[in-house]
Amino acid sequence: AVSRAERRNGFSFSEEQRAAIDDLLQPDALRVLTGKAGTGKTTVLRPVVEAYEEAGYIPVGTAFQGKVSELLAHDLEIPSYTLDQFRTYWSRYDALQAHMPTLKGQALVVAQKELKRLAAYQLTNRHVVILDEGNMVGGNLWQGLLSRVQEAGAHLRVVQDNNQIKALYGADISRLVEDKVGFFELNEVHRQKEP
Repeated sequence: AVSRAERRNGFSFSEEQRAAIDDLLQPDALRVLTGKAGTGKTTVLRPVVEAYEEAGYIPVGTAFQGKVSELLAHDLEIPSYTLDQFRTYWSRYDALQAHMPTLKGQALVVAQKELKRLAAYQLTNRHVVILDEGNMVGGNLWQGLLSRVQEAGAHLRVVQDNNQIKALYGADISRLVEDKVGFFELNEVHRQKEP
């Protein structure tokens, strides 16, 4: 995946970027990549996504903001949703499942159809969730994401820049996550070196 990305992009990954790719591909449930703008965080995600896909995993993106989620989908060519979208899909799915035993007739048919549609947004142990701009995520969204990832046995890859804006309310959860599980930091700026 690294070789393909290098041929496609016409450049070689730095030693630091290769180490970041290796770190994100570790089998741990949760890995964190941090780095300031221009260090190549999105660039290193491309071969990571390809490697996971080749291994039979299903990468999916998420972010606090819709625009960031759209960019993630575009840049990595994976489905991506905001954390609020995921939370809505998950809560609807859970509510429908809870009510299924009480439904009959047409209501049951409609509920089964909706459950089937919402199943596409449920995580499994074959999913790798890529959370971009994790530093902007507030506590309640972190809690929902972490519990869903854990329940499913999925993998979570958090990408963030601690120099950017933090979550609007509450504690700096992304910093707590870093302190708890560790992180790989990209330091060398590449983007601004280009003319």
